[in-house]
Parts: sequence; structure tokens; C-alpha cells
Amino acid sequence: MSNFKLFAASYGIERVDVLQFDSEIKVIGRGGTYFQPVIDYIDKNKEYDGLIIFTDGWAPIPTTPKNKRTRILWLFNNEHNYRGMKDNLKQIGGATFIKEL
Repeated sequence: MSNFKLFAASYGIERVDVLQFDSEIKVIGRGGTYFQPVIDYIDKNKEYDGLIIFTDGWAPIPTTPKNKRTRILWLFNNEHNYRGMKDNLKQIGGATFIKEL
């Protein structure tokens, strides 16, 4: 969380809310990611300026949010996944990837 606060402060962001959906992360079986619940959440909770979704991108494409205020950034775990999925998500938000070291 301290890295998020440092990032936010460097860009003049006053507040960062981290919405955690699971108490712990367990990798079991791969797949099963579903983005629609987070889109539904921002449609009901319009006070957020932005949303960053960390993902490999391989999931059903969610519907385009009705809430146009909350900007979405899809942050992919690598360039390969980004190139494979970015066109599917361009109507829903911006996209980039984390460069592998």
C-alpha cells in the first residue's frame, strides 16, 4: 500500500481506495476471472475518478460501463497478453502492460 501512496502523491492524487475482493489470493486451476462485478460496482458507486485493473486479460469481456466518469486502466502482466487483449478492451478504457525485467 505504501507504493500506491507514493505513486498517488507524486501525481497529486489525494486519496486511493483499494477495494479488495478476496482476503487472500489462491491460484487454483487457472481461469475463471470475471470482470463484470467490478464494472457493476463502478456503475453503482460513481464517486471514483479512476480504476486500475491488474490482469492477464484472459476473461470474458465485460459490458461497457454506463458510468463514464470513472476512467479505467487495464494493466496487463506482460506485453504478449496486452497485445492479445487490448483491442477487446479499448471501448472500456485505456490499456498498457508491465514491462518484464
